[in-house]
Amino acid sequence: MMTRKTVFTGHFGSGKSEIAVNLALKESAAGTPAHFIDLDIVKPYFRSRMVRNLLLSTGVHMIIPSGEHVFADLPIVMPQIKTILQDPQARVFLDVAGDSDGCRVLSSFHEILLAADPELMLVVNASRPRTEDVAGNMKMLDEIQAGARLKVTAIVANTHLMDETTPAVVEDGFGITAEFAKQAGLPVKWVVAKKDIAGALVAARFPCPILEIETYIRPPFGYRPQGLRRSSIVV
Repeated sequence: MMTRKTVFTGHFGSGKSEIAVNLALKESAAGTPAHFIDLDIVKPYFRSRMVRNLLLSTGVHMIIPSGEHVFADLPIVMPQIKTILQDPQARVFLDVAGDSDGCRVLSSFHEILLAADPELMLVVNASRPRTEDVAGNMKMLDEIQAGARLKVTAIVANTHLMDETTPAVVEDGFGITAEFAKQAGLPVKWVVAKKDIAGALVAARFPCPILEIETYIRPPFGYRPQGLRRSSIVV
């Protein structure tokens, strides 16, 4: 069972935004009112607010600036964010950039979040250059926790190569992620895969649930060329 305030963070290409969007949509479809807060101020072109119309049309309350300010950042929506985070009944998903600068935005809500006891999920894509081994992931973990002034509570294994992802890619990435989680003393919450890949995975090989997701967030300039590995652009 997830807590009422769930924060997703991870380096560029981890897939954190896609996972957060999928879970908010699932929650809303199940009849639970959900709030979605886009706090990723690092990636102006790959953000969960790119699918704001989808979220809003399915009943997810997305907290972002309106009108011509839709791609502006914190100062405009700060009061709304604080109000929602202070509501003990509000089911909230937060999408936050995964480096020390990006996570520092959480410091603006530090006391509120501490009181809410949020679940802070670190999403790992082991096909990315900075998170392809245990050392790189440990460095990321330290940077995020220092910037956010919060402790990560769980790891999410989301190794992928976009349209070139295979079950073997997911399994190999899970091995790296699981070893990192073990050394960090943290549980692996899910292994994530798109629906077609998830159906080909053997659940018994993973000590955690498989989370099936759809792809909703797409880059504005199309897909990367086939054959380019370690260049995922899923947010």
